[in-house]
Amino acid sequence: MAQILFTNLPSVPGLGGGEIVPIDVSNGDGTYTTKRTTTSMIASLSGGPIWEGEWDPAVSYAQNSGVQWDGSSWIANTLTAPGEEPGVAAAWDLWSEVGATGPTGPTGPTGPTGPTGPNGATGPTGAGVTGASGPTGPAGATGPTGSTGPAGSSYSEGYSNLGTLTGGTVSINLLLGTIVDATISTATTTFTFDNPSTSGTGTSFTLRLTNGGTQTVNFPGSVVWAFGIPPDLTVSGTDMLSFMTTDGGTIWYGNVAGQDYA
Repeated sequence: MAQILFTNLPSVPGLGGGEIVPIDVSNGDGTYTTKRTTTSMIASLSGGPIWEGEWDPAVSYAQNSGVQWDGSSWIANTLTAPGEEPGVAAAWDLWSEVGATGPTGPTGPTGPTGPTGPNGATGPTGAGVTGASGPTGPAGATGPTGSTGPAGSSYSEGYSNLGTLTGGTVSINLLLGTIVDATISTATTTFTFDNPSTSGTGTSFTLRLTNGGTQTVNFPGSVVWAFGIPPDLTVSGTDMLSFMTTDGGTIWYGNVAGQDYA
């Protein structure tokens, strides 16, 4: 405990027992710090205080008992009751007030690095977003030419020969072929075009008609000709006529591919 030097007390005449006065307290190194106390505390020290240590709220202290509380020292000026706190109850006089906090000392040297701790458990794999595609790399060198594949089959169309017609209604059945031969002979002949493909797909065929001009030749009413004019058929020779539909035969487009082949 710091030594109190009563020889350093100032003369303060006329003060009561509870008045605060300054007092010099030795720091133990030849220097002194000015604290505060009361005149009644100074008067009570003639017999010497009884130091009790840290204040205990469960204890009743006798007059002239000294305790430490909240950083300051206190002297009981009368018999105290349990729970009478120094600095709050009038039964206590300030003996030595706690000093102000000193300046922060210099930072000490950094201690040695501790050993590396064990590796922690691997965390769950995050569901990161897919990154952007990188730039396209340069084209590689051309590879060697492969071997030649087998030759494909030759294109061919079905052929239907109706022969020499003697009149009446004659069916051109497109399931039998799309190259059709017919020769007109002795009477009026009316052609029908049967079994074209369904609407939305195309069907076409070529009629090679010989001596068509010798008799009346009728085509289906669904046939339309360029400029709306049916052709004049050759009396002695061959005409090449082509027909095309894309709606299942609702409309047939007729064209003259060539006439009067000898």
